[in-house]
Amino acid sequence: MASSTSSSFIHFTSCGARGLSDLMRMREFEETKSRIESDMSGIIRNGTIEEVKKMMSDNSELGPDTILCGKTILYHACKSRRGAGRIELCEFLLSDKFSPMMKKSALNERCGKDDWRNEGNTILMELIKEKYDDADKMCELIINAGADLFKKGEFANDINYKNNNSLLFMAADNGKQKICELLLEHGANIIYDGNFCFEWAEKRARRSGYIKLADYLKSQTTREQEEALRKSQKYKWDNYDHGPAGN
Repeated sequence: MASSTSSSFIHFTSCGARGLSDLMRMREFEETKSRIESDMSGIIRNGTIEEVKKMMSDNSELGPDTILCGKTILYHACKSRRGAGRIELCEFLLSDKFSPMMKKSALNERCGKDDWRNEGNTILMELIKEKYDDADKMCELIINAGADLFKKGEFANDINYKNNNSLLFMAADNGKQKICELLLEHGANIIYDGNFCFEWAEKRARRSGYIKLADYLKSQTTREQEEALRKSQKYKWDNYDHGPAGN
């Protein structure tokens, strides 16, 4: 980043006073842009629904996928806003007023990703970990709006290969039975047997102390799934305390 800035400075100053003036205008533009984005994101976080709708109407280029201060407008509405109006605002941002492409992009944008192995979290991943009263309803809204639940269609929900997590496993970890039920309705796989990871949704819930949820997840496991898991195991089944044999 520093080398890029230095190169720009040398390029502009080599053109004389005009180049320096252009650089100053560019910096002023960036500062103004930053202030505008901060003001807009503040309205989304703290303004009334009417104020947000007016802002979006007055600025037709804005959509749920527009990036303000490093995060989408939908993310600010879902995660930064608290209390009354959060669900209503998100319903507006996911309404037919905006194009399917805008909504799809906003739903699946990842925050916190880097150049190494961190794939970042989607809005749904963040909401699953919430403890607020409306968190389950928010998750249901995001799922039904068309958030991606699968990675290449290989197994239930998106696995983050850095921590071997999936949406279902995250919901089990956090005791979210309603979300687990909804994910299973959308085809979530209750087991995951990968190259470097062996996971079992029931065990995740039981390990976190959610016994009722663990019993529910166990009841959703078919005998065929158990047998398929045993056959696909790359290591001896008895070495694990994860599946039905360990409970």
